[in-house]
Amino acid sequence: MTPSKRSLYSANDLTRLINPNVVAVVGASETRGSFGERTLSNMAAFTGKVFAINPKYQNLLGRPCVPSLADLPESPDCVVLCVARPMVEGMIEAAAAVKAGGIIVYASGFAETAKPDSIEAQQRVVELARRTGVRVVGPNCVGLANTRSGAGLNFMPDYAGMGHRRGPIGIVSQSGALGYTVLQGMERGIGFSHYLAAGNSCDVDVSDFISYLAEDDDTRAIVCLLEGVKDGGRFLSAARKARDSGKALIVYKTGNSETSGKAAMSHTGTMVGSVVAYQTAFEEAGAIAVDDLETVLETASFFAKTKAPTNGRGVGILSTSGGAAVICADKAEAHGVPLPALGANTATALHTVVPDFGSVANPSDLTAEVLKTSETFGFCLDAFLNDAGFSALVMPMIFAHASSSGARAPTIVDASARTDRPLAVVWMNEWYQGPGSDFLVADPRGCMFRTADRCFATCGAWCDWH
Repeated sequence: MTPSKRSLYSANDLTRLINPNVVAVVGASETRGSFGERTLSNMAAFTGKVFAINPKYQNLLGRPCVPSLADLPESPDCVVLCVARPMVEGMIEAAAAVKAGGIIVYASGFAETAKPDSIEAQQRVVELARRTGVRVVGPNCVGLANTRSGAGLNFMPDYAGMGHRRGPIGIVSQSGALGYTVLQGMERGIGFSHYLAAGNSCDVDVSDFISYLAEDDDTRAIVCLLEGVKDGGRFLSAARKARDSGKALIVYKTGNSETSGKAAMSHTGTMVGSVVAYQTAFEEAGAIAVDDLETVLETASFFAKTKAPTNGRGVGILSTSGGAAVICADKAEAHGVPLPALGANTATALHTVVPDFGSVANPSDLTAEVLKTSETFGFCLDAFLNDAGFSALVMPMIFAHASSSGARAPTIVDASARTDRPLAVVWMNEWYQGPGSDFLVADPRGCMFRTADRCFATCGAWCDWH
């Protein structure tokens, strides 16, 4: 990581770009599948104004169309450039002339190619951004999304048809497609505040996006999918800003081998740097590093939905399977998460409903007997929730059926609304969309994990972070 060269952009610097009222789409088109057509389609839910820019049309997909940026009736907050590389510089000049707030550049063929003329072209874009004061995202960028305003400022296919759900997680990614992969969690009920892809980061980069989200009231946790940064000091400043704002920054750093590092260089023109240096920086700045993509969203959801632990580090495991209880205990120990003994009142209450062949302990094995009625399961759940020794409660869900997982899910969601302590379900069966899973994923308070390992790793990181 290199020393800091400029200060972070603040929310005030980027508001017109990320939260625009007026958007202009240059190179708008009716050709199905084109970047111009996709962008206009992805703006279908936008609550502000959209102008198409193309001299061939007067209207496009229900939007007014004018020949050029100079013909707009008002200054655009955000200009989306759906044009080829040779036109980019001239369009940035034109956008600056009409006092645009920010520009998104889709075009590729810049520094990521490592060709001298392409690197020079990107440097000219950098100089344009600095000279005009217009913030530029990209080039080689798929765009942005703001769920609050419905602004789908991107060319990703079928974004407009996705089950848009507003929520507390912001996504920052150098790779647009990788970030969009996480954003598709909306299809199963997870809510997001923003999706911000940086591409080649000639001007606005991941550090600036983190800085913006640190000030955003809709965001409680920030996902960062990172290949590398050109300015280590600014990244550390952004991470500390998020931490000081009480927002967890969950970082998945790719490009950790020689082969993947070369791939990152050709992808976004990013030098990935030393793995040890990044890990040290994350720890110093209070960021939470995760080792795989599958962990990112579960961890972010947990941090976004929870408050600080109030009862120490102890976690209670409420299981209806002895095998699942043992697995959870193993993972808790592996991640340094203590399992305190049940309080006397908890044990007394559970003994009234748990059969002799079960185990009234932590972890528990309440057996399938408590699943015969939702009331009995709810009674056991409340007993754990009332135990002052636990900061969080983990419940493995070992198989999915309407009469088991489907019946338990509403009880768990109801309980999560009545407590400040996290309720985490480990969905251990292979029927990922089985009965009850939709309730648990969409729960604004409770959390769901696909593996016990990821669940207890997150619980440990949560206690450490707070």
